[in-house]
Formats: sequence, C-alpha cells, structure tokens
Amino acid sequence: MPLCRLLSVIFCLAAITDITAAQARIAGRIVEVIDARTFVLETGATRMPGSVRSIRTPAPGHPLYNAVREHFSRLVLGRNCEFQPIAIAYGSGNSKMPAEGRLFIGGINIAGQMIRDGAAVYDPRGLSANETAEFEQLQNLARAERRGVWAYPDAAEKLIDAAAFAAEEAGSPLDAYLQLLRQAAGGALPDAASSGRNAADSASSVISLWQAKGSATGEFSAYYDRGIRRGFTATGAVPLELFQARGIRAAYFRTMFLYSGSPAEFEDTAYALAFLISADDYRFSETTNLEIIADGQKLPIGVPLRLARRTSDGTEEVLFYALSRQTLSRLASARRLGLKISRYNGSIAGAAIPALGRLLEITK
Repeated sequence: MPLCRLLSVIFCLAAITDITAAQARIAGRIVEVIDARTFVLETGATRMPGSVRSIRTPAPGHPLYNAVREHFSRLVLGRNCEFQPIAIAYGSGNSKMPAEGRLFIGGINIAGQMIRDGAAVYDPRGLSANETAEFEQLQNLARAERRGVWAYPDAAEKLIDAAAFAAEEAGSPLDAYLQLLRQAAGGALPDAASSGRNAADSASSVISLWQAKGSATGEFSAYYDRGIRRGFTATGAVPLELFQARGIRAAYFRTMFLYSGSPAEFEDTAYALAFLISADDYRFSETTNLEIIADGQKLPIGVPLRLARRTSDGTEEVLFYALSRQTLSRLASARRLGLKISRYNGSIAGAAIPALGRLLEITK
C-alpha cells in the first residue's frame, strides 16, 4: 500500500519538502498568525506554515484563546525572524501541516517568551535537560507573578495536565517502537531528556534490541506486535568507520522503517537511522548532531533520541535519528556516503547502500 502519511516524527527532521536544511535556521518574515502558536513564514517567494515547538496554548473555544492569540500576534506578526524546524507532519493527500520548531525574533526564543508572559505552559516532549530547566524556571516566575493564564490557576493547570498527558501518550511510530524496546529489554528505558549518568545507570538491557526480536529475512530484520499493532523492518547492522575516534571500540549503522497498522496496510509510518556505539566512556560525545554527505552534498539530519547503558568494560549507546522518505531516497541513490557525528567523521560502506533502496521498495 502506498505510504499514506508521515505524522509528527519527533526529536529531529531531515527535510521539509523542498527545504533540505533542517536544523539550520530559516530567515524570513511572519506574514500571518493562524492560532495561538501557529504562523505563516514568508521566505523569498515561498510561504510555509510553522508552529512554535515545546509550548501548550489554549485551544480555539477556550475562554483565554483570543487573548493569548492576540498576544502571540503582537509578538510575531510582521516581524523578521529565524525559524529552526525540528519536526514536520503531513496530512492526507497533499495537505501540508505546520512544521514544528524553534522561532527566534531578535535573538529571543519565542517559546520561552510565551511561557514567561504567562501565555503558554511548556510541553516537555523532546526537550533537553537544559531546555526543561530553563522553561520550568520561566513558568514558575510567570506562575508566581500570576501573569496571563496564571491569573486563572484552574485553566493553567489544565494546560499543564494536557501537556503531560501528550508527553506520556505520544503516538508517533518512533514512540511506539520505544515501547517495543521496553518489551524486548524487559525493563525501563532511561529518560531521553536526561544528560546525567543516571540515564545510563537506569537503562536495562535495551541495547540487546540491536539483535532485533523476530524473524530475519536475508539482510532485514522484522518484528510486529499484533496486540498494539506496531512493528518495524530494519536493514542489517553494518560496521561504521569513524576516523580518529579515540575511545570508540565499535560502531554499527542500520536503517529502520517503523509503522502502526499491519504489515499489509500501514497507517502511521516513520523512518529512522540508528547507530550503535560501543565506547570506553559514557556519552562518547556531548553533542550528537548528524550530517550525512551524499556524493559531496551535505544533508543535515539533526539530533537523536539517545539511549545508553553501562557494560562491564565501558558503555553502549543507540542513537535514533528520524528522517523523511525523501531524504532516505537521496541516500539510497548516492554512490558514496560519508557522515559526521559531532566532531567525528566517518563513512558508510558502499555495500550497505543498496539495502536502503530495497527498504524503500518494500515499504511503499
């Protein structure tokens, strides 16, 4: 069945239709405000809808909606800005939904400004530990000063409850896959937003998921859970060469297709690049931005969901990077693939490239 939609792939973004520089900041001007956090960005001759990530605002029909929307409009409408897309969703057909990301005006993070003004509460999904601490501090200040929605405590608390529920019940295929990992590992996963050693200490044998549960067909692994109607298909693990990477013992790469529905009829779908890193020390690198170089063309992929565990003589980490089918198709058509993870440069064996095309073919 044709790929019907890509919904809310979180944590990172590989491409936005014809814009392939995700994670880079797109300069433009806000020409329309759609709701209390959604806008239209004009950049040259192109217009695209965008939405401020990591905040929760009153929905249309809420008694405070009009006031909050007006405040948002005063902050952004007609202003020059920089927009950093993080995630995008597609509706059915050709209907393009807003890209979620960070919006900056005059160097100010609008998400933080909305929280500080009491016009929004923060949404914890996908936030780093530092972002969570910053937004929580801003929210506490707004609450103490009874700004905006905090003048109506019941309304504000309902927004917080909604944000917490959304974080716990996030429905993207990537989240569903993490649920499968919990089942395969038989224990708890570390907090994706945590950057401390507790995240590694609390991880169970989640890294064993690399030898995917289920049947293997040729160079592919597959698993499907009929109970929750979630599954994945993955290429085989291929050794990855990282240059001058002291302390890294081994690195492997694979590409994954995650879906809900059934193997015969996909509903929500997502693609991800996954890397397994075995290293001497916890967190082989403090930053893990990924850039793929396909025949000399740089394709920024973004930041990953990062899971880690200790071993008897070091650590193992799995990094998941979400990407679009369009970007995966570009990788599959390349003759040579290089990469850069943080400060480490490397290459993907040419023999691994045909498997990317086959994964695209079997997941149409």
